[in-house]
Amino acid sequence: MAAKVGWSSWAENDECRARRLARAAVDMFADRRSIVAMKVAGALLLTALAAVAVAGDLLVRIELASDVDIAAASAPGVDFLDRFDGWFLVRAGTDDLAALSGRASCRVLDADIEGKRYVYAFVEPGFDRARLAACGMVLTEDREGALLRVTAEGVRMLTRMPVELCGVSTEPILSSPTSMSLA
Repeated sequence: MAAKVGWSSWAENDECRARRLARAAVDMFADRRSIVAMKVAGALLLTALAAVAVAGDLLVRIELASDVDIAAASAPGVDFLDRFDGWFLVRAGTDDLAALSGRASCRVLDADIEGKRYVYAFVEPGFDRARLAACGMVLTEDREGALLRVTAEGVRMLTRMPVELCGVSTEPILSSPTSMSLA
């Protein structure tokens, strides 16, 4: 019975800490301006972290139908950045593009990613996607949203829209592309 009491007190302490954190979060974000400011700061931080890249690298969208395509698309000089709805975003050197194009269906989205910021904006059905163009360059779209190249002002404008933002890093998230499956 003593072990059960110990476990119960741990659970109670965790619950108490969670309540205190929730109250602190409510206090911190009590007014609307604080929420918008935190949203802008978070998005700017994510995009600032994503601004590091090698000069001359390309941002490339690869359409994939299966895991076999992922393995075929992997090549030296090609770094997998992110996975989206049925496609991958990769960073590739200009010299590697020809080899990559021979293995997979791909399209260059940006010819030089050095020092640029990218965000993916998830949109609700019925959202007027033309509004996104006022915030930055729309590089590609899919059924869930759009990938944009943005400035800090563009990120601020996006935070005022009914979209969910995701910073897209130009640093590879994956050392082995075959560990990413479409399932």
